[in-house]
Amino acid sequence: MEEVTLLSPAKINFFLEVLGKREDGYHEVRTALALIDLCDEVHLQRRTSGLEVKCSDPRAPQGPANLAYQAAELFFHARGLGGIGLTIFIQKRIPVAGGLGGGSSNAAATLWGLNQLFDLRLSREELQKLGARLGSDVPFFLTEGVALAEGRGDLLTPLPPLPPLWVVLVNPGLEVSTAWAFSKLKMGLTSPDPDINIIDLMCRGGFPAILARAANSLEAPVFECYPILGELKQRFLSWGARPALMTGSGPTVFGAFPDEGIARACRDYFSMGGYFTALCRTLDHNPIFKGWKGG
Repeated sequence: MEEVTLLSPAKINFFLEVLGKREDGYHEVRTALALIDLCDEVHLQRRTSGLEVKCSDPRAPQGPANLAYQAAELFFHARGLGGIGLTIFIQKRIPVAGGLGGGSSNAAATLWGLNQLFDLRLSREELQKLGARLGSDVPFFLTEGVALAEGRGDLLTPLPPLPPLWVVLVNPGLEVSTAWAFSKLKMGLTSPDPDINIIDLMCRGGFPAILARAANSLEAPVFECYPILGELKQRFLSWGARPALMTGSGPTVFGAFPDEGIARACRDYFSMGGYFTALCRTLDHNPIFKGWKGG
Protein backbone atom coordinates (compact mmCIF):
# COMPACT_ATOMS: atom_id res chain seq x y z
CA MET A 1 0.00 0.00 0.00
CA GLU A 2 1.39 3.40 -1.00
CA GLU A 3 -1.21 5.75 0.47
CA VAL A 4 -4.14 5.82 2.84
CA THR A 5 -6.79 8.38 3.80
CA LEU A 6 -8.52 8.45 7.17
CA LEU A 7 -11.33 10.44 8.73
CA SER A 8 -10.13 12.20 11.87
CA PRO A 9 -13.07 13.14 14.15
CA ALA A 10 -13.54 15.92 16.69
CA LYS A 11 -14.54 15.31 20.30
CA ILE A 12 -16.64 17.06 22.90
CA ASN A 13 -16.24 16.95 26.67
CA PHE A 14 -19.65 16.61 28.29
CA PHE A 15 -18.03 16.55 31.71
CA LEU A 16 -14.63 17.99 32.71
CA GLU A 17 -13.42 18.35 36.27
CA VAL A 18 -9.91 19.50 37.20
CA LEU A 19 -8.95 17.79 40.45
CA GLY A 20 -5.57 19.36 41.17
CA LYS A 21 -1.96 19.83 40.08
CA ARG A 22 0.23 16.77 39.68
CA GLU A 23 3.89 16.47 40.62
CA ASP A 24 4.79 16.06 36.93
CA GLY A 25 3.33 19.50 36.16
CA TYR A 26 0.15 18.22 34.53
CA HIS A 27 -3.30 18.55 36.07
CA GLU A 28 -5.30 15.62 37.38
CA VAL A 29 -8.58 15.53 35.48
CA ARG A 30 -11.76 13.52 35.26
CA THR A 31 -13.57 13.93 31.98
CA ALA A 32 -16.15 12.15 29.85
CA LEU A 33 -15.57 12.47 26.12
CA ALA A 34 -17.48 11.55 22.99
CA LEU A 35 -16.66 11.65 19.29
CA ILE A 36 -18.77 13.68 16.88
CA ASP A 37 -18.97 13.47 13.11
CA LEU A 38 -17.12 16.72 12.34
CA CYS A 39 -14.01 15.24 10.73
CA ASP A 40 -10.72 16.30 9.19
CA GLU A 41 -9.23 14.07 6.50
CA VAL A 42 -5.67 12.84 6.98
CA HIS A 43 -3.96 11.61 3.82
CA LEU A 44 -0.67 9.69 4.15
CA GLN A 45 1.47 8.99 1.09
CA ARG A 46 4.82 7.25 0.95
CA ARG A 47 7.64 9.08 -0.80
CA THR A 48 11.30 8.36 -1.48
CA SER A 49 12.65 10.41 1.44
CA GLY A 50 11.85 13.16 3.91
CA LEU A 51 8.82 13.92 6.06
CA GLU A 52 6.45 16.80 5.45
CA VAL A 53 3.05 17.94 6.68
CA LYS A 54 0.72 20.21 4.74
CA CYS A 55 -2.61 21.55 6.03
CA SER A 56 -5.45 23.24 4.20
CA ASP A 57 -5.81 25.70 7.10
CA PRO A 58 -2.80 28.03 7.29
CA ARG A 59 -3.39 28.52 11.03
CA ALA A 60 -2.39 24.90 11.65
CA PRO A 61 1.34 24.11 11.96
CA GLN A 62 2.73 22.89 8.64
CA GLY A 63 5.98 21.27 9.86
CA PRO A 64 7.58 19.68 12.94
CA ALA A 65 5.30 21.64 15.30
CA ASN A 66 2.31 19.67 13.95
CA LEU A 67 1.30 16.71 16.14
CA ALA A 68 0.79 14.54 13.05
CA TYR A 69 4.43 15.17 12.07
CA GLN A 70 5.53 14.27 15.60
CA ALA A 71 3.36 11.14 15.50
CA ALA A 72 5.04 9.98 12.28
CA GLU A 73 8.52 10.66 13.68
CA LEU A 74 7.69 8.75 16.86
CA PHE A 75 6.20 5.84 14.93
CA PHE A 76 9.20 5.52 12.61
CA HIS A 77 11.65 5.69 15.52
CA ALA A 78 9.73 3.19 17.65
CA ARG A 79 9.47 0.66 14.80
CA GLY A 80 13.00 1.14 13.45
CA LEU A 81 11.80 2.52 10.12
CA GLY A 82 14.50 5.12 9.56
CA GLY A 83 14.97 6.58 6.11
CA ILE A 84 11.35 6.18 5.00
CA GLY A 85 9.70 9.19 3.38
CA LEU A 86 6.15 10.37 4.00
CA THR A 87 3.86 13.22 3.03
CA ILE A 88 0.94 14.02 5.33
CA PHE A 89 -1.83 16.23 3.99
CA ILE A 90 -4.58 17.31 6.39
CA GLN A 91 -7.84 18.70 5.06
CA LYS A 92 -8.96 20.71 8.07
CA ARG A 93 -12.61 21.08 9.00
CA ILE A 94 -12.17 21.10 12.78
CA PRO A 95 -11.35 24.63 14.03
CA VAL A 96 -7.72 25.04 15.10
CA ALA A 97 -7.24 25.53 18.86
CA GLY A 98 -10.99 25.14 19.36
CA GLY A 99 -11.07 22.66 22.26
CA LEU A 100 -12.28 19.94 19.89
CA GLY A 101 -9.09 17.88 19.86
CA GLY A 102 -8.33 18.29 16.17
CA GLY A 103 -4.54 18.11 16.51
CA SER A 104 -4.70 15.08 18.81
CA SER A 105 -7.15 13.38 16.47
CA ASN A 106 -4.84 14.01 13.50
CA ALA A 107 -1.96 12.47 15.45
CA ALA A 108 -4.04 9.40 16.31
CA ALA A 109 -5.14 9.04 12.68
CA THR A 110 -1.50 9.26 11.59
CA LEU A 111 -0.48 6.47 13.97
CA TRP A 112 -3.33 4.23 12.85
CA GLY A 113 -2.76 5.06 9.18
CA LEU A 114 0.96 4.24 9.37
CA ASN A 115 0.04 0.97 11.06
CA GLN A 116 -2.04 0.18 7.95
CA LEU A 117 0.40 1.60 5.45
CA PHE A 118 3.22 -0.65 6.66
CA ASP A 119 0.94 -3.58 7.61
CA LEU A 120 2.47 -3.81 11.09
CA ARG A 121 -0.76 -4.88 12.83
CA LEU A 122 0.06 -3.15 16.10
CA SER A 123 -2.80 -3.27 18.61
CA ARG A 124 -4.76 -0.21 19.63
CA GLU A 125 -3.19 -0.50 23.09
CA GLU A 126 0.33 -0.34 21.63
CA LEU A 127 -0.58 2.70 19.56
CA GLN A 128 -2.28 4.34 22.56
CA LYS A 129 0.99 4.03 24.50
CA LEU A 130 2.79 5.81 21.68
CA GLY A 131 0.03 8.41 21.49
CA ALA A 132 0.28 9.18 25.21
CA ARG A 133 3.83 10.39 24.58
CA LEU A 134 2.44 13.01 22.19
CA GLY A 135 -0.46 14.41 24.23
CA SER A 136 -3.05 13.53 26.84
CA ASP A 137 -5.96 13.41 24.38
CA VAL A 138 -4.30 11.26 21.71
CA PRO A 139 -5.06 7.84 23.29
CA PHE A 140 -8.78 8.69 23.46
CA PHE A 141 -8.91 9.04 19.67
CA LEU A 142 -7.83 5.40 19.43
CA THR A 143 -10.89 4.18 21.36
CA GLU A 144 -14.33 3.33 20.04
CA GLY A 145 -15.41 6.87 20.80
CA VAL A 146 -16.96 7.32 24.27
CA ALA A 147 -14.79 7.10 27.35
CA LEU A 148 -14.03 8.33 30.83
CA ALA A 149 -10.51 9.79 30.98
CA GLU A 150 -8.64 10.22 34.24
CA GLY A 151 -5.11 10.95 35.40
CA ARG A 152 -3.75 13.56 33.02
CA GLY A 153 -6.37 12.37 30.54
CA ASP A 154 -4.65 9.18 29.39
CA LEU A 155 -6.22 6.63 31.77
CA LEU A 156 -9.27 5.48 29.84
CA THR A 157 -12.38 3.53 30.78
CA PRO A 158 -14.74 2.75 27.87
CA LEU A 159 -18.33 3.93 28.26
CA PRO A 160 -21.36 2.70 26.30
CA PRO A 161 -22.32 4.72 23.20
CA LEU A 162 -24.23 7.92 23.80
CA PRO A 163 -27.86 8.01 22.79
CA PRO A 164 -28.16 9.72 19.38
CA LEU A 165 -27.81 13.44 19.91
CA TRP A 166 -27.66 16.41 17.57
CA VAL A 167 -24.81 18.71 18.55
CA VAL A 168 -24.52 22.34 17.46
CA LEU A 169 -21.03 23.82 17.67
CA VAL A 170 -20.33 27.56 17.81
CA ASN A 171 -16.87 29.07 17.71
CA PRO A 172 -16.60 32.88 17.69
CA GLY A 173 -13.14 32.86 16.09
CA LEU A 174 -11.05 33.00 19.25
CA GLU A 175 -8.05 30.78 19.95
CA VAL A 176 -7.61 29.66 23.55
CA SER A 177 -4.45 27.87 24.61
CA THR A 178 -5.06 24.83 26.80
CA ALA A 179 -1.97 25.65 28.89
CA TRP A 180 -3.24 29.23 29.38
CA ALA A 181 -6.70 28.05 30.45
CA PHE A 182 -5.26 25.68 33.05
CA SER A 183 -2.89 28.39 34.31
CA LYS A 184 -5.86 30.72 34.95
CA LEU A 185 -7.77 28.11 36.96
CA LYS A 186 -7.98 29.09 40.62
CA MET A 187 -7.91 25.69 42.27
CA GLY A 188 -8.85 27.15 45.65
CA LEU A 189 -12.17 28.26 44.20
CA THR A 190 -13.02 24.91 42.65
CA SER A 191 -13.47 21.78 44.68
CA PRO A 192 -13.92 18.27 43.28
CA ASP A 193 -17.42 16.92 43.77
CA PRO A 194 -17.04 13.62 45.68
CA ASP A 195 -20.58 12.64 44.68
CA ILE A 196 -19.75 12.55 40.97
CA ASN A 197 -18.62 9.12 39.87
CA ILE A 198 -19.21 8.68 36.17
CA ILE A 199 -19.27 4.89 36.35
CA ASP A 200 -21.79 4.93 39.24
CA LEU A 201 -23.94 7.46 37.40
CA MET A 202 -23.90 5.20 34.34
CA CYS A 203 -25.05 2.24 36.42
CA ARG A 204 -27.77 4.20 38.24
CA GLY A 205 -29.19 6.40 35.52
CA GLY A 206 -27.29 5.95 32.27
CA PHE A 207 -26.29 8.89 30.12
CA PRO A 208 -29.28 11.05 31.11
CA ALA A 209 -27.82 11.10 34.64
CA ILE A 210 -24.39 12.09 33.32
CA LEU A 211 -25.75 14.76 30.99
CA ALA A 212 -27.75 16.22 33.88
CA ARG A 213 -24.46 16.75 35.75
CA ALA A 214 -22.61 18.17 32.75
CA ALA A 215 -20.01 20.73 33.84
CA ASN A 216 -16.61 22.08 32.85
CA SER A 217 -14.18 23.43 35.49
CA LEU A 218 -12.40 25.54 32.88
CA GLU A 219 -15.47 27.58 31.99
CA ALA A 220 -15.07 30.03 34.90
CA PRO A 221 -11.56 31.33 34.04
CA VAL A 222 -12.16 31.28 30.27
CA PHE A 223 -15.57 32.99 30.50
CA GLU A 224 -14.04 35.64 32.76
CA CYS A 225 -11.59 36.61 30.02
CA TYR A 226 -13.97 35.97 27.12
CA PRO A 227 -17.52 36.89 28.22
CA ILE A 228 -18.91 36.16 24.73
CA LEU A 229 -18.49 32.45 25.48
CA GLY A 230 -20.71 32.67 28.55
CA GLU A 231 -23.26 34.56 26.48
CA LEU A 232 -23.22 31.82 23.83
CA LYS A 233 -23.84 29.20 26.51
CA GLN A 234 -26.83 31.13 27.83
CA ARG A 235 -28.26 31.42 24.32
CA PHE A 236 -27.94 27.66 23.91
CA LEU A 237 -29.79 27.12 27.19
CA SER A 238 -32.57 29.42 26.00
CA TRP A 239 -32.93 27.17 22.93
CA GLY A 240 -33.40 24.21 25.25
CA ALA A 241 -29.99 22.62 24.77
CA ARG A 242 -29.20 20.05 27.47
CA PRO A 243 -26.40 20.21 28.08
CA ALA A 244 -24.88 23.47 26.88
CA LEU A 245 -21.19 23.56 27.63
CA MET A 246 -17.78 24.80 26.58
CA THR A 247 -15.78 21.84 25.31
CA GLY A 248 -12.26 21.33 26.58
CA SER A 249 -10.44 24.60 27.13
CA GLY A 250 -12.64 26.32 24.55
CA PRO A 251 -13.43 28.49 22.81
CA THR A 252 -15.99 26.24 21.12
CA VAL A 253 -19.34 26.05 22.92
CA PHE A 254 -21.85 23.33 22.11
CA GLY A 255 -25.47 22.54 22.72
CA ALA A 256 -26.94 19.03 22.53
CA PHE A 257 -30.47 18.33 21.32
CA PRO A 258 -32.47 15.13 20.84
CA ASP A 259 -34.57 16.83 18.11
CA GLU A 260 -33.02 17.46 14.69
CA GLY A 261 -35.41 20.26 13.74
CA ILE A 262 -34.64 22.34 16.82
CA ALA A 263 -30.93 21.70 16.37
CA ARG A 264 -31.03 22.90 12.76
CA ALA A 265 -32.97 26.03 13.70
CA CYS A 266 -30.47 26.73 16.48
CA ARG A 267 -27.55 26.26 14.07
CA ASP A 268 -29.16 28.68 11.60
CA TYR A 269 -29.69 31.23 14.38
CA PHE A 270 -26.01 31.22 15.36
CA SER A 271 -24.93 31.25 11.70
CA MET A 272 -26.55 34.67 11.33
CA GLY A 273 -24.09 36.00 13.92
CA GLY A 274 -21.16 35.31 11.60
CA TYR A 275 -19.68 32.62 13.85
CA PHE A 276 -18.25 29.29 12.78
CA THR A 277 -21.12 26.86 13.29
CA ALA A 278 -21.59 23.18 12.61
CA LEU A 279 -24.40 20.69 13.07
CA CYS A 280 -23.06 17.28 14.11
CA ARG A 281 -24.13 13.93 15.47
CA THR A 282 -22.62 11.90 18.26
CA LEU A 283 -20.90 8.77 16.94
CA ASP A 284 -21.28 5.15 18.06
CA HIS A 285 -18.02 4.13 16.35
CA ASN A 286 -14.64 5.66 15.57
CA PRO A 287 -14.22 6.52 11.86
CA ILE A 288 -10.41 6.54 12.21
CA PHE A 289 -10.54 2.74 11.99
CA LYS A 290 -12.34 2.91 8.63
CA GLY A 291 -9.33 4.19 6.70
CA TRP A 292 -9.49 3.71 2.94
CA LYS A 293 -6.79 3.48 0.28
CA GLY A 294 -6.25 6.58 -1.79
CA GLY A 295 -6.41 6.79 -5.55
